[in-house]
Amino acid sequence: MFRQILLLLSLLVVSEAGMFSAKNGITELTPKTIKKFMASHKPAIVLFYAPWCGHCKAIHPEYEKLGKKIGGAVRVAAVDCDQHKDIAAKYGIQGFPTLKLFGQADVGKNKVKGPVDYQGERKFGAMKNAALNLVHSKNVKKIKEIPQEDNYVVLFTKKPKSPPIYSVLSGSPKLTKHFSFYMVKDTDKIKDEFEVESWPSILLRTKSGGDKWMPIEKGTVYKDIATFINDAAPTETSDE
Repeated sequence: MFRQILLLLSLLVVSEAGMFSAKNGITELTPKTIKKFMASHKPAIVLFYAPWCGHCKAIHPEYEKLGKKIGGAVRVAAVDCDQHKDIAAKYGIQGFPTLKLFGQADVGKNKVKGPVDYQGERKFGAMKNAALNLVHSKNVKKIKEIPQEDNYVVLFTKKPKSPPIYSVLSGSPKLTKHFSFYMVKDTDKIKDEFEVESWPSILLRTKSGGDKWMPIEKGTVYKDIATFINDAAPTETSDE
């Protein structure tokens, strides 16, 4: 009898917490949190599921891997539609699992675009590609000379395009009030003027604090770069 009670309690805990783990970067959305979640510049992929659904259980390890590996460039979330039928109804969920994609907001805006139904394979690689395709780099400018302004951020990279985490960060309404975002490739002549010591890396140049450098290493995620920039930004500025 005691074991049966423990089993029942454990099932209740799982039901309340949801199927997915926050430690793997997945946010379980509720009616209290979903409005704030959608009021963001950051793109998102959201899984609508039911705990009893066999296909939802099958996608579980692939989705957990997505949350863990995406690096914060795209937010990964889930909704338990048994617990939150009102959210399921709002987004027209008719079967499980359903994946919806919310695109990166326009520069300076806090409202994701979409949603659009995901129609691809329910595998990590396919979901990752679809999620990263939600990112745009409209606010990252390639420069050929040193900017004549007080506060800006420069990414020095060997890649031809801005990486997703930098592209998403450059669209933060809170940060774009104070900083411009640029990038320089290692083939550009301007690189020598900045005296770059390591590639890839980020230079944060401010009128009050001078130059600060951050090397980009394997495993660097969105939060790492956001914290680096926030530390130099005005006290009222914060991007998470």
